[in-house]
Amino acid sequence: MLTLDFVAERYGVLPSTLLRDGNSLDIVIADLAQGYRNRQQAKASGKTDANHGLTEEELLAMVAQTRR
Repeated sequence: MLTLDFVAERYGVLPSTLLRDGNSLDIVIADLAQGYRNRQQAKASGKTDANHGLTEEELLAMVAQTRR
């Protein structure tokens, strides 16, 4: 329910309107956009680094595992 409220507030519509006219893509996009905004704000304030706490080796291992 909180996700529904969050997305409705972001789009400036009532939750009932979102239930009637929205779809799951709206939730995915709103969640990704807010996550990006949060990372940008954290990065600007120096609270996070660009690699999100993962080393290059860990990232390469993830890519290799995905390719298998």
